[in-house]
Amino acid sequence: MEQLAAMPEVPIDELLAGTEENVVAFLSHDRNAYCTITTKQGGVIDSPVDKLLSGGERNDNELEVFAAYCEFGRYPEPKEITDNCNGTNLGFMGGTMVLTAETAVYGGCRVGMTLMESEFGIGAEPGDGPVAKLPVVDRGQAVELNGFRCGSITEGMVCAEMQTGVGFLVGDESYEIFGLQETEEP
Repeated sequence: MEQLAAMPEVPIDELLAGTEENVVAFLSHDRNAYCTITTKQGGVIDSPVDKLLSGGERNDNELEVFAAYCEFGRYPEPKEITDNCNGTNLGFMGGTMVLTAETAVYGGCRVGMTLMESEFGIGAEPGDGPVAKLPVVDRGQAVELNGFRCGSITEGMVCAEMQTGVGFLVGDESYEIFGLQETEEP
């Protein structure tokens, strides 16, 4: 957290995604991660890059919250799979991270490649897709919006909600989630 807080900040106006004031999107220095600081309502991520993430069923009974969402081109397998993909046990786990003020989830259920994998994953030939057009955050720099701060470091991408201290670090071969409060079963 201290290293992330000390990183020089990229001016936010260079990263704003279109006309939305509360959404930024960027590519890591090594082009292994793209992240967006955005909003999430239920399972729907408001993504300026991948409209399929935004295309889910919005549920107005769910509170819309700020979130950081990242996809990775090269990434580790999840340590523990707790999601059964809505009971189907079909789907692929890994390659994504969703962070809210109180939770961090690595490798949520999905079918097929992420946009990041298709453009920058193993064997992909980067072209001029939507991820390739994102601004690049240099190693050692950070982006901050709505209490979330993400930095591109040698080990990978690190993001945290600065007030709660919940966050993650994801690299090519490992990931770590930090700051979650352990809860006891009733």
